[in-house]
Amino acid sequence: MQDTLFTQAWEARVQGDFSQAEQLAETILTSADENAQPFKAIKAMKLLANLARDQGNLVQARLYYKKALDRHEGFSENCLSKAHTLRHLGSVCTALEDWEQAESYLREAIDLYETRCGQACEAVSELDMANAYRPLAIFMSQRGRKEEAIIWWEKATEYYVKAGIAMGQEEGEEALQQLRAS
Repeated sequence: MQDTLFTQAWEARVQGDFSQAEQLAETILTSADENAQPFKAIKAMKLLANLARDQGNLVQARLYYKKALDRHEGFSENCLSKAHTLRHLGSVCTALEDWEQAESYLREAIDLYETRCGQACEAVSELDMANAYRPLAIFMSQRGRKEEAIIWWEKATEYYVKAGIAMGQEEGEEALQQLRAS
């Protein structure tokens, strides 16, 4: 049933019916908590965070991502989910100009993607890696840390190429061109 609710919530989100998507996500969260399903609760919190971010409520998004991250502690069943949560939390903190937290979350996400997720036998795709490097590249660019930004944009671009994502490749190449020209 919860999988059906997740699908309905996702479809409502895509259609821009945020109120319906939020109601469904809250229902999923309540049910997951009542039935001791921690991973489904984490997914519901991440969905609520995404909905808040979609609507421009970055403070609320950060709150939901932190709650999801807290639930990951002591629950290592899905390292990749934790890495995704950290990456999104870092991106939200960057947008909120919470620089110290942003960098910390983004670096921890990359550490998980590069090392611990692979050791836990979880498949980390080229797109996951590109999407991990990109927010740190953006962070470094915004902070004026040009040399570091170049390193992370190079990594992101390399993985977008491997994943066959032309839009990511183009964005990375453009960012690198601008950074090298400045």
